[in-house]
Amino acid sequence: NNEDENENDDGEGDENVGDDNNVSMVGRKQLFSKSKRMSFEDDANSLFSTLLQTGEYPVAVCRLLSDMMESNPSESGKGTHNNNNNDNNSVSSFNSSFNSSFHSSFNESSFSSLASDREGNHRTIHNSNGGGSGNGVPSLDEVIQDLEEMSNNPHVFLYDQCNDFYCSNLQLGQGHYGRVKELTTLREISNRSEQEVGTRTSSQDVTSNVTSNVVDVVFVSGPAGSGKSRLVQQLTNSLSSDSKPWMVLKVKFKRSLEYESREIVSSLFDNLVSNIARMKDGDSDLDAHYARRASAAVSDVLDPTSRSSLAKFVPSIKRLVPDDDDDVVDDDGNKCAPSDYSRSTTEATPGDDWQLVFLLSKLLGAILTLDRRVFVCLDDLQWCDSTTIRLVVETLISASQIRHRPPPPPSSLRRRRRRSSRLLVVGMYRDDEIVNSHPLTLQLAVLRKSPTIDVTEIELSSLSREDIADMIATEVRLSRRLVSGLADVVHRRTSGHALFVVQLLNSLVRDSVIAYSPRKRRFDWDENRMASLRMGDSVASLIVSNLSRLRSGERRTLMILSCFGVQSDLSLVKLIDGSPNIKPKQGRTIESFLPALIEGGILELSGLLIAFSHDLIQQHVYDTIPDEERYQLHLDIGIYLGTMTLLDADTLKSSLDGGVDQLYLSDASSTDDSVAKPSTLVSIVTDQINAAGPSFVTDESQRIRFASWNLHAGKDAAEHSNFRAALFNYENGIAFLADMPWGPGDGDGDVVDDEDSAGFRTCCRELHEGAAFSSLALGEPGKVERYARTIIENVPFEDSLVAQALHVKSLLGAARYAETIATGLAVLRLLKFDVPSAPTPMAVYRTMIETGNVTSKYTSDQITNLKQTSINARKRNILKIVDGVVLACYRESSPYLPLVACAMVKYSLQNGVCEESATAFVVYGYFKIFVQENFEEGRRWGDIALKILDSNLAFTPMTLYGFLLFWFIPHQKVANVLIDTYEAGMSVGDVDGAMYALCVSMRFSFFGGVNLSLLSQSYVKALKQMVKFCKESAKFAIVDLLIIQGLTGVDYFAFSVFEGMIQDEDVLLANAKLKKHRQVLEIIYSRRFFSAFWFGEFAEANKWYDQSLTFPSMKMPKIQLIYHTFYRGIIAYQMYRDGEGEEWLDEGKKALDRMEVWSKKASKAIFENKLYLLEAEHYASNCNIVAAKESYELSAKSARDHGVVHEQGLAYELYGKFLSSVSELDASDWFERAHGCYIQWGAAAKAAQLRNDYNLGVPDESTSATFDLNLGSIKHSRDEDGGLI
Repeated sequence: NNEDENENDDGEGDENVGDDNNVSMVGRKQLFSKSKRMSFEDDANSLFSTLLQTGEYPVAVCRLLSDMMESNPSESGKGTHNNNNNDNNSVSSFNSSFNSSFHSSFNESSFSSLASDREGNHRTIHNSNGGGSGNGVPSLDEVIQDLEEMSNNPHVFLYDQCNDFYCSNLQLGQGHYGRVKELTTLREISNRSEQEVGTRTSSQDVTSNVTSNVVDVVFVSGPAGSGKSRLVQQLTNSLSSDSKPWMVLKVKFKRSLEYESREIVSSLFDNLVSNIARMKDGDSDLDAHYARRASAAVSDVLDPTSRSSLAKFVPSIKRLVPDDDDDVVDDDGNKCAPSDYSRSTTEATPGDDWQLVFLLSKLLGAILTLDRRVFVCLDDLQWCDSTTIRLVVETLISASQIRHRPPPPPSSLRRRRRRSSRLLVVGMYRDDEIVNSHPLTLQLAVLRKSPTIDVTEIELSSLSREDIADMIATEVRLSRRLVSGLADVVHRRTSGHALFVVQLLNSLVRDSVIAYSPRKRRFDWDENRMASLRMGDSVASLIVSNLSRLRSGERRTLMILSCFGVQSDLSLVKLIDGSPNIKPKQGRTIESFLPALIEGGILELSGLLIAFSHDLIQQHVYDTIPDEERYQLHLDIGIYLGTMTLLDADTLKSSLDGGVDQLYLSDASSTDDSVAKPSTLVSIVTDQINAAGPSFVTDESQRIRFASWNLHAGKDAAEHSNFRAALFNYENGIAFLADMPWGPGDGDGDVVDDEDSAGFRTCCRELHEGAAFSSLALGEPGKVERYARTIIENVPFEDSLVAQALHVKSLLGAARYAETIATGLAVLRLLKFDVPSAPTPMAVYRTMIETGNVTSKYTSDQITNLKQTSINARKRNILKIVDGVVLACYRESSPYLPLVACAMVKYSLQNGVCEESATAFVVYGYFKIFVQENFEEGRRWGDIALKILDSNLAFTPMTLYGFLLFWFIPHQKVANVLIDTYEAGMSVGDVDGAMYALCVSMRFSFFGGVNLSLLSQSYVKALKQMVKFCKESAKFAIVDLLIIQGLTGVDYFAFSVFEGMIQDEDVLLANAKLKKHRQVLEIIYSRRFFSAFWFGEFAEANKWYDQSLTFPSMKMPKIQLIYHTFYRGIIAYQMYRDGEGEEWLDEGKKALDRMEVWSKKASKAIFENKLYLLEAEHYASNCNIVAAKESYELSAKSARDHGVVHEQGLAYELYGKFLSSVSELDASDWFERAHGCYIQWGAAAKAAQLRNDYNLGVPDESTSATFDLNLGSIKHSRDEDGGLI
């Protein structure tokens, strides 16, 4: 690889060879050729030159040999370089031996022979002032190092470089240096994508092949410019060339644009799905097969409704899994997906984020079940907003916890479980911008605690002197001994800061401090001169200094690009070049300056993106623009790009309910793929306008115009569930209209409704509505209330219904139930709803009768036929208000609940039934049972509600099954339905409803007799979700778990999920009393009642029963009412037989009578065994031994037949107590049976108490072992399925 000698020799000879900035490539080649000839002529007598002239050896070898062979002139009295004959003789004698061994000289034996001289011959070899290195070679160690470098990297250190290398602009820092340990760690993690872990010890496990999606997460931290991105890029390059290619996805968050974080994450998932979708039509059969499998896997876990909801965030899912559903038409005749119809754009809730977590984890989990690996790179996480980083973290955790059953492995592997880690996520952040309270710090802690997330943290330190020497040596093609002095100077100046090192070295190149030396045939520098140079003392000052040397057009280009952030699309450059007010002067375009800036290392080109080579460069360019000039530049860019859209077309005439029109570029004829996407261009336009700010815009018409632009951008963001960006735009639009009245008056306080003022007022209202509903989605109730009140104060009542609905919903979300009820009722009365002002029992009864008279005129079919396929915005908002009031009344146990429900039933019958009517129908049926004990009518209204339910919202089905239909359906079936309700609710973002459905489902499982060991696992798992999604539901669930904890005798440390905020039940009770949270108080008192009952502490149970009766809601028909009545009846009869008074017999009879009514009117499966047991207790209390025995046995048989093993055990236990009381000898047999049932139930502590109280013998080991085996099989099955009970 000798030098290219085909140079053009026609260049000028008086050019400065070191100053290459303004010299063309051809000119530099000419200068190089001429300077090379001059170097031989000027230095013909040097040994280095003499060796070069032979043309037989590479330059590096000639340099090393001359350094080794020439002696110090001061030692000989006459420099050898002055004796040409001696030099020639030396070269001639050397040639014969060197030529024969040159090709074999760089081998291990050569190094070994040289190394043998190290200990005995560390002599210094001096160099002449000729064309050698110019640096002395101090020892043979460095000679060996030179040879090793030539041998290991001949293309860098041995072979001569072509002329282009020395003629081109030298740019240092282009490769990767140092970080060997860190890069090795990253590669080791990527290589462990699938490992076998553990070996099964039981042959019974051979058929199990359950896999968990363990996720590897790596965080790389360090200060700005420390080389984080370059390190991860090295990993990315290796993964892309892997024999089993990874799907690589990279995103970068933006400084000062945190509100765009959600859109960035959306693009991440969308790119993943679109890449897979494109494989369907690719040339590779393997890719096409993979894409089809991915489509099937996603279709299996996400139904059409879920996919439609997810499509707002991941649009390309429609390409991966096309739907054939017929379109639904909304109020205005527009086509929309079924789920889009069921939830309007004004129904945002804080649950939307958790809906995304649920759906994205399902999507990601499905993709990860397949055989391809995914690599995700998240750069600059310190600029990601709190809600988005939480979304990412929770999605990773949820996806990692999804368990799946992949295709069976080869028989040789069937006895081993596998650890599947097909997802590697690398996040980078600046640790000097992160404090303890930063959202990223908090989410890091969450990830570390997850058992299914493997977290590795890499902290980058400064580059060492050796790293810097390696960089310089490799990029200037010189051995380490020649660059060590330069590396020392650079390291002292920069302290090893990676970006500072690169910027400093390149500034030395631009200043010709590092320049090509024709005499030495290499890049050279004067270290003494470097030490005296005045250079910036920080990377910031150095960047500013370097940028100041650019030409005015180049600086203007950088200023324009910096207004778009770190990177921008080349299509924007083409658009802006069309504006004479923005582009650089001198008649040139931005595009014309890009090559020089790219060559200078300031910008980088990646596909269709032009980016600053580092964030700090963009930051310093932007910060150095004077304020006035910067604001004007933003304004000019925004206005010019705005003209490329249809933003000004009918700006004030669009409606929030109608959505945002599609915005296209004005030049629709262009087919260039580089043209910016319309939605992206709209957001860019508003970003530029908002960066200028309202204070810089004084013209009122312009401020109105820009406010309307923000309205469009806000709607577009909200339509894609990007509520942070939507709120940003809405609030900026409001800021542009600050201090401007909503509309002129006529002098009498009424608003004048001319076209212009009406349009302006509509714009104001919609901006505030948008801000309110975006704030609601982000969980910021204070903002919701502020924006809603502003609307209510400035528009007529009829125009304020959206704001009223949002206000009610925000109060509900803040758990301000009393205010929700008061506010909602005030609005409903203004709407002429007939709701009595005092919710007395008489008012409730009278209202129920009146409503019954109205409903009696309709059959069930007639009511369901009244269902409307669409409703107008006014009616929908009214129904939202009613729904909010109903839910608040339920949470507050308010007596207004039946009154509001009755009003809603009558309103629906008069104005059309819709899905929102279902909640009112459920509550109405509920009170039909409670107030009138009319079970038939209650069931009828439950069935009607069931027929009109379409969407997957969880609250209404939860109330339907959990508070109405449970009378008629066995408890475990209700539990199963509510699990489906939980899944459906999460899929559409009804997180609160989903969590309550999950809580109530597990409560029904408890009362339904599910094994407590399994159920406790479900509770522990569910509590972690509830604490994240809905802390109120977690409080209920944790109290239920305490019952199980007492019965099993196992401490589940349940309160640890609250992380010290609530330490135990006593603290929870105190907080509930302080906040007057009646439902929590009721559930705690009920828990203590149930626990005391099961352990036979009847006096204690009665105390808590009496406490719970202070709450009117205790008497309302729900599942606890059944068991309060049942257990209270048993306690009453036991207390009577214990001699506690005649009144207890009457109390028991009341419970028996009530159970008889329920048994006749509701489900036999639920009530039959309970009725038999209360009858048995009644007969026993009246000394009817024969009837008592019969009823006890009938109760146990009925309980067994209906699968309620705990109540079977209870019947056996009470039978045994009765027989014991009448001195029957076989009582112990019934106690043994009860013990077996309790063991089967999982109530080990209860079983132990029974054994101790009645001196039962040691349990039969075979029976115990059989039960344990069956329980283990059940548990194993549930673990494989991975579902909640």
